[in-house]
Amino acid sequence: MELIQQLSAHEMIGKAWLELMPGREFNKDLTWSEAGVDSLKSLEFLLRLEQLSGQKVPFDLFARGVKLGDVESALERPSIDGASSTDEQRRRLFLFPGIFGDEPILANFRRAIEQEVVCEILEVADLEQPSTVLGDIGATSAILARQIIARQPTGPIALAGYSFGGFIAYQVALDLQAQGRTVDLLCLLDALTASGEAAAKRQEIGEDAGPGATAGFFVPKRKESALAYAERMAFRFCQYAGLLEVARRIVLFSWRHYGFVKAQQRRKDLVLALRMRALRSWRPSPCSAPTLLIASDDCVAHGCEQVWRSVCTNFTLQHVGGDHHGIFDLGPLGLLKPALLKALDLAPVSARPSLARTGAV
Repeated sequence: MELIQQLSAHEMIGKAWLELMPGREFNKDLTWSEAGVDSLKSLEFLLRLEQLSGQKVPFDLFARGVKLGDVESALERPSIDGASSTDEQRRRLFLFPGIFGDEPILANFRRAIEQEVVCEILEVADLEQPSTVLGDIGATSAILARQIIARQPTGPIALAGYSFGGFIAYQVALDLQAQGRTVDLLCLLDALTASGEAAAKRQEIGEDAGPGATAGFFVPKRKESALAYAERMAFRFCQYAGLLEVARRIVLFSWRHYGFVKAQQRRKDLVLALRMRALRSWRPSPCSAPTLLIASDDCVAHGCEQVWRSVCTNFTLQHVGGDHHGIFDLGPLGLLKPALLKALDLAPVSARPSLARTGAV
């Protein structure tokens, strides 16, 4: 890892800005959104700042309303992800991100509830884990359940999962209950069915996903070496043939040979294939934990309410509208936040029989 410890926070941000946003003026009074930084570019900034600072940089610094100057101030503090002195006065919520990991829209969500809730992000296994873990919800959740128990050895546990993370949160709830722990809230943040999840995520990874739909895919690209061409063909063949462990090893081997955008697309292609395999083979047991489904219009259209209601014995639906990627926008968030806070307030062990259904559809 490149580490330039002698740089100040201002210099680190300035260096990253020049590298990633060439030709654009740096203005510390602009938010990331106003500066025109999208989700992919946010990830590039995050990784570059981690390289330059030598410390973990949370995605919360890239939320919609965060100004560039706020990031500089956070980097100047000794620990930018340490626990706050007020954490003990707030409820803890363990949050599982979507298929591709943490992202700015989840940072927006965490900032929206930070006055009331300590939200701890739990990263789901990525390509460093073998396909037997990545392609199996039970194996993935077992790792995360152990992490939660280590972080919170006693007391009732609240879980939330966005998109694919909702399935992980559900299985983690089952695992924790099997170990005698109380899960007093399971919040499914627009957890789509397998078909809906695949449709939503394929919109993100672009037209180049999959083994190649046109004959042009098989034509060597300009300045593409014979080795790079062979690697590209081998990866797509393994993906198409379902040899996902071999494909994973190819990605890890060839990662450094690609630019950031291409490497991220390759990762997304494979992660999506593995997660879809996991969803198709998953057979959940009924869960007795109080469950709140936050549903977008997409979630409702795919019939997700019926799927979750059939396995959750204590179920509440809050329809917030919008699309799958917009449930943390200001309008839907205005319905999401009070529903979640109400569920947390009414979810201690003494009130487990039911959640309040005010506003439920």
